[in-house]
Amino acid sequence: MYKYKTYGFTIESYFAIDFLQPFNTNKACEIIIERNQDLVTPKFIKNKETYSGGDISNFYIFKKKTVLIKISNGKKIEIKHLRDKVSSDYLSKIILNAPLGFCIYQKRKCVLHASAIFNGKKAYLFMGLSRSGKSSIAAHFSKDFRFITEDVSIIDFENHKAYIRNGLPLIKLSNQIAGKYNFKDGYPINDDERSYYVLNNINPKRESFEIDKCFLLDWSTKNSISKASDEEILRYFLLCNHSAFPHNSCKESSKMQMTYLKKVSKTIDFFVFQRQKKINQISTNELKLLMKNG
Repeated sequence: MYKYKTYGFTIESYFAIDFLQPFNTNKACEIIIERNQDLVTPKFIKNKETYSGGDISNFYIFKKKTVLIKISNGKKIEIKHLRDKVSSDYLSKIILNAPLGFCIYQKRKCVLHASAIFNGKKAYLFMGLSRSGKSSIAAHFSKDFRFITEDVSIIDFENHKAYIRNGLPLIKLSNQIAGKYNFKDGYPINDDERSYYVLNNINPKRESFEIDKCFLLDWSTKNSISKASDEEILRYFLLCNHSAFPHNSCKESSKMQMTYLKKVSKTIDFFVFQRQKKINQISTNELKLLMKNG
């Protein structure tokens, strides 16, 4: 078995995760990843090509002829191989995204679909759906700011402040964006035009960073920023928060969502960040100004 630590949680896995540094501990790990070929595919999944859904107790992720994943009570991730050869590389790239995020959500944590960077004092989040530019923004500023996380952001609250946990040293980029910012030796992602790139400008010893602002991402014909309305914060939060699916199918999860929505609204300044798809037209100085003034 292999042991690791990420997002503040210890993980035991039956396959090697090359992107993570081994972690030595004699204590029982908080998340167990194990193979279970006896895992039964629920009837509501069998005729689908892909599926992702569940609640605070059980969550399923299914990829036809590849894997069935069951996430239980924030403690266990069971994987059934649906073909003869499923490599550890393939499994690593799947597990480190949505399954790990939903497992941590089951631990009653606030989990957002966001990237984050650190300017030496505070953390800044970029929240949005897939393809909204979270990764490209983090890549654009990775030389001037310290990278924290991409895709899965774990938020803690303490003394009326919000903190983001240090995440994985990985970023997903298209070949075009990777070439533009001189990222090399990427790891292709399954069923995706993007690749994983390992970042070195992270601080693995630091557990968390205080959050100052969160930018809600939107495409536009020009670069602009405006204070987010309550309606915009609600919409983005519900879209980007790891929770039960379908929505409102789990009363406890819905209650958690509203609790965390109130907390992030009180502890983080939200802004709508509209920008052109030509990310290189945003300078580091411009972003610094946005961070400072809002």
